Amino acid sequence: MSAFRENQITTTWLDSVIAEKIAAEKPPTDLAVIIGALCRAYVQFTDRAELFTKCLEHGQIPPLAKSLVEFPVELIYEDVKYCFKLTRADVSTFRARLANDEFGKDS
Repeated sequence: MSAFRENQITTTWLDSVIAEKIAAEKPPTDLAVIIGALCRAYVQFTDRAELFTKCLEHGQIPPLAKSLVEFPVELIYEDVKYCFKLTRADVSTFRARLANDEFGKDS
């Protein structure tokens, strides 16, 4: 793996990694799920913010149904469906709600 760290990757190196069946460790389920939800909420936020700005630039009222604060996110990981509601708390923070649990994460 030193070739990877030193950025000396070749197709031969990649073929040897595949042959050795080296695989990355899976992250813990809770970490994978919350990061996935945060990423989806962030993408929704940037898309909505862009739409909001374009509407204002054209002198239009942005659609009220598209909040810049709350983002429902559903994702399926390892055959389990997770339903989140993420709230943009400030410029660098989202709050996530899954069932009745709430936790925050700075982006």
